[in-house]
Amino acid sequence: MQAYSLRRRANAPIAVVFAVLADASGWSGWTRISETTLEHDGDSAPDGVGAIRLFRTGPIRSREQVTGYEPPAAGQARFAYRLLSGLPVKSYQAEVVLTADGDATDIDWSATFTPGPPGTRRLMAGFLRSTVGQIATGLVAEAERRAGT
Repeated sequence: MQAYSLRRRANAPIAVVFAVLADASGWSGWTRISETTLEHDGDSAPDGVGAIRLFRTGPIRSREQVTGYEPPAAGQARFAYRLLSGLPVKSYQAEVVLTADGDATDIDWSATFTPGPPGTRRLMAGFLRSTVGQIATGLVAEAERRAGT
């Protein structure tokens, strides 16, 4: 089992950060992902628990299912998902915890996965950390843009 975690801080309210994070349809506007669509709506919201989200970047297509959707309440929010297909890893699960700190938001993004084919452990760990790091940095920039900071 492999794991990674990333931490970012957005100078934006938690509600804005959660709105940007949870809306897959908007990701193509602030990430390198070229196309985002919903294959299946979630229970409580389009991107809520049970939603299946499709992402495409060049020839890479991935599908994920939302497993946790907890909008901001009492200064915390949580969003979680698992990879269904598209990358050579197994059992990929991630969680993003948002914590309000005044008008700012701390973002803790962590994931676990099992490497796929032999010899890909380091490659996939580096790829996932880098890719999710870029997404987390984009999340901060987009949330701050929307908040006007």
